[in-house]
Amino acid sequence: MDYQPQSSNYYERLGLETDVSELQIKSAFFSAVREYPPEKESELHKLIREAYDVLINPHSKNEYDTRLTHGDALASIEEELNDAEENEDNYEQERLLKKLINLAPKFGMYRNKLGLVYMELEQWDDALSQFSKAIKIDPDNPVYHLNAGFAAKGMDNLSEAENHFLKAYELDPED
Repeated sequence: MDYQPQSSNYYERLGLETDVSELQIKSAFFSAVREYPPEKESELHKLIREAYDVLINPHSKNEYDTRLTHGDALASIEEELNDAEENEDNYEQERLLKKLINLAPKFGMYRNKLGLVYMELEQWDDALSQFSKAIKIDPDNPVYHLNAGFAAKGMDNLSEAENHFLKAYELDPED
């Protein structure tokens, strides 16, 4: 394989094409580790490990792939979003987050942010809908469950709120 551990592209680091299976990612990683063992090539091994950690996780791989495809557009809209957040312009945030979701529909963080905007606007149903979609994307994210609990509480649906709060606690009892 043609490993390029110093490449900024994680696929190139592991000598892979972009349309690979989990098994191919694991195989490439273990082959790369044999070529760049941590005892002899610690810095290159760290770069290979970083690529593997991102690509082996379906959520982070999806985000990475989307950023490869739409990175410049996402960055531009995210910059506008930061300005809208600083100006506390909820309607502009809503508009920009919808654009981001169109480009990256499987980014739970955008749906979570949109849910928070809807909570600011006291649109509890819309907020809960966005948090529920974020939970479908990443069911192990305690923040999404916590926010869903607050949205359900805003709707006076206390049993659903309690379920989300308990799930958030189960996922992260320290926070």
